[in-house]
Amino acid sequence: MQPDDRVLRNRIAHRGHPRRLSQLNSHDSELMIEYLKNPTSRGIYKMDAEWLPDEGITASIKSQFESSEDGKEHENYLRHRLERSLSLTNDVKGLLMLSNLLARTTEGKSDSIQPFEELTYRFGLADSSIIAKEYTQALVYFDKHIKSSSFVADGRTSLLAIKSGCVLVSKGDTSDESPRHVSIVALERAPLDALQTLLELLGKIKNPEKYSVFSPEEELLEPYVDFLDSTLANIEMSQSVKQHFKKMIADYYDENFTGTVSTASLVAEECLSQIFETIARQPVPKNLTLGQLSQAIGTTAKEILSPKSAAVYQTSKDALEKVKNLKIAKAPSSNMSAVAKVLVGYIDSTSNKLQDEWKELKDGNADYRVFPPIIKMNLEDVITYRNAAAHKSTDPIDSLKALKSIYGSLSLIVWWNNSRKTIDGSNPKKEVLEQLIELAKVYG
Repeated sequence: MQPDDRVLRNRIAHRGHPRRLSQLNSHDSELMIEYLKNPTSRGIYKMDAEWLPDEGITASIKSQFESSEDGKEHENYLRHRLERSLSLTNDVKGLLMLSNLLARTTEGKSDSIQPFEELTYRFGLADSSIIAKEYTQALVYFDKHIKSSSFVADGRTSLLAIKSGCVLVSKGDTSDESPRHVSIVALERAPLDALQTLLELLGKIKNPEKYSVFSPEEELLEPYVDFLDSTLANIEMSQSVKQHFKKMIADYYDENFTGTVSTASLVAEECLSQIFETIARQPVPKNLTLGQLSQAIGTTAKEILSPKSAAVYQTSKDALEKVKNLKIAKAPSSNMSAVAKVLVGYIDSTSNKLQDEWKELKDGNADYRVFPPIIKMNLEDVITYRNAAAHKSTDPIDSLKALKSIYGSLSLIVWWNNSRKTIDGSNPKKEVLEQLIELAKVYG
C-alpha cells in the first residue's frame, strides 16, 4: 500500500534536500593524487559513446504520461511533472540518482517510503513500480556493481564515486542537438566497464569506445581541476597554500584564467623562497621576480658547491672580453715575438670553449640541479605564463595555460614537502644541498 499523500508532503516539507556528497575512499584518493603529481606518467582512461536522448528509460517514462487518463484540463500539470521526471534521464548523474531511488523502492524495507516520495513528489514520476519492474536487470546490476556509500556526484563537479572507482563526466552533448554524445573519464578501466553496462541496460548509450590517454596534454589535463577539487583536503600542504589552491580552483571554474595563473605563481614563489632560505641560510633578497628567484637558487647552489669558480667568474669574464678584442684586432705585425703569436693563436682557438664554460657557470644548466627534471619543466611553465599574465601578452592566458600553472605549482609543492622531510637541516648547508640534489636525481 502506498503512503498517504498528505503525510508524504509533510515529510518532504520538513526534511530538506538529501546529502549529495560523501568522502572519497583512500584508494580513489591515492589514485587522484598520483595523477595530480604527474598526469603524463599516470595517464587516464576515457569512454566515448553515442547518447540516446529519447530511448530506453526515457521513452518508458514518457509512455506513462501519454497513457494518463487525467484529461486535457490537467495537461499543463502533467507536462510539468513529465519535465521533472525526465530531468533524471538527461545525463549520467541523473540516471545514477534515478537508479538508486528505483532500486530502493524494490527492497521491501520500511525506508522504501523515502525513495518513493522523492520519485513522486520531487521528480513527478507517475508510477515508479512499473519502471522498476521493466528495468529490473539494470537495477540488480546497479545494486551489485555501481552502488556505494559515496556514488552520488559532487554538487559542483561531475565526479561520481561508484563501487569500482571514480568517474568524471568530462564533456559531451546530451541535448536535443545532433550529434549527441557523452565522454567519461576514469583513472582505472573497471569503473568505465561498469558504467557502460548500466547505461546500456538503461538504453541510454550505444557504440561505446574505451581507450587510454597520455597525450595530448589538453585532453590529459582536462579532469585535473575536478580531481584536485575532490581530493585537495588529502594533499599535505600548509593552510595558507591550501587557500591559494582553493582560489585557483574557484577562478578556474569561473574562467578567470589570468587570476588562476597569478595565484599559481604566488604558490611557486612561497615554495621557492623556502628552498632558497633552506639552502642559503639567509633571507630571500627583496623584489625578486619569480624567474629571478629561481635563478638565485641556482646561483647560490653553485656558490656553495664551487666557491672558487664563483669567485673567479668576474675576473674570467673581464679576461674573456679582452680576448674577444684581440680576436677582432688586425693580425700581429711581422716583428711580433713568436711567443706572442703562439699565445694569441691559443687564445683564439679556445675562447669559444671558455665562453661556453663561463656562460654555464653564470646562467647554465646547473641552475636547476636542485630540481628534478619534471619539476624544472613545470616551474618554467609557471614562470612563462606568470610573465605573460603580468605583461598582458598578445598571447592570451587560456584554460590550458591555467591548468599547466596549477599543475606546475602543485607538483612543486608536493616535491618540496616530500624532500624536506628527508633532508637534515642541522647539517652544514653544503651537505643539505648535496642531499637535495641526490634526491632530485631519483624523484619520480
